[in-house]
Amino acid sequence: MIFKRGIMRAFISVGIPDKIKKAALSIFGEEKAEGIVPVMEDAMHITIAFLGEISKEDAESVALSLKGLRVAPFMASLRGLSSFPEREPRVVFINISSGAEDLEGLHKKASALAKQAINIKRENFVPHLTIARVKSRGGIFLAKEKICENRDRDFGSFEVTSISFKESKLTSSGPIHRELSRIEF
Repeated sequence: MIFKRGIMRAFISVGIPDKIKKAALSIFGEEKAEGIVPVMEDAMHITIAFLGEISKEDAESVALSLKGLRVAPFMASLRGLSSFPEREPRVVFINISSGAEDLEGLHKKASALAKQAINIKRENFVPHLTIARVKSRGGIFLAKEKICENRDRDFGSFEVTSISFKESKLTSSGPIHRELSRIEF
C-alpha cells in the first residue's frame, strides 16, 4: 500500500463490472446535459462505507483492520432507477434488486472493522449505484423522465467477491479514485 502524506477522503466500495457500467452510461451518457452530471465510468461503484477525511496513519490502520473481513461471495442484481430525494431528484441511482441484504451485512462488517481503526459516523445505508447528480431545475425534469423510462430496466447481475478501500480526490472534472487496498472474499 502506498499512501500520500496528509489528509485524504476515503471510502470502502464494491466494484462494478464493465457491462453494467456501460448499461448505466447509456441512460445519460458521459457528457453533462441539461443540468445532469453523469458519474464517469471509472468512478462507478457501490459505496459500502464513506469514511470522510482521514490521515495517512488512519488509512493504514483501516487497511490493516479490513484484512480481518470474512464474507462469502454473493450475487447482486441491479434493476430500475430511483433518486434521492424522490420528489426533486439530486442523485439518480440504480436499485439493488437482489443482494441488498448481503450488501447491508457487508456494510455492517466493514464499518465495524473500520471503527476499530478510526471514529466514523453511523450512517443510514441504502445499497445503490449512483449514476448521475442533478445540478439544476432543468436536470430535475430530465432525471424524472429517465427514471420513469427505466423504472423496471434490468441492468444485470454480478458476483461480489471483494471490496476496495479507496481514496477520493475531488477535481473540477469529477472525483478521481485510487485504490489503496483490496480485500478478496
